[in-house]
This record gives sequence, structure tokens and C-alpha cells, in this order.
Amino acid sequence: MMTNLNLTDMETCYKVFRADVLKQIEVEENRFGFEPEITAKIAKLHVRVYEVGISYAGRTYEEGKKIG
Repeated sequence: MMTNLNLTDMETCYKVFRADVLKQIEVEENRFGFEPEITAKIAKLHVRVYEVGISYAGRTYEEGKKIG
């Protein structure tokens, strides 16, 4: 809503940027605010944003989280 970007999930594991775009951004956040900060600053630069789908096979309930 704030960025006018149509994203399904901004808080994902991997993000890829061209070096020239990344050099224009001063990152201030170093914790969980990283995703909204980067998303807002990328939107402000009016660069093209792509989401690329992935395939994922999660564990079953019986397999659990594997936390020891």
C-alpha cells in the first residue's frame, strides 16, 4: 500500500539487486526492519521488481522441526 508494489511476500530469504541500484541505497536497519526498508527504498527509485516463484517441499508433521 505504501510503495505501490504488488508483492506477495516481501519478507523472503533471498533478494538480488544490481550493484548500481544497491549503491544508491543507504541501509540503516540491521535487524527485522531490513525488508520493509529495502522494499520502500527500491520502490522510491522506481526500479523494476520481480518475484520469482520457488518450489518447496516442507516436512510432514511426523518429521517435526528437527530442533534438538
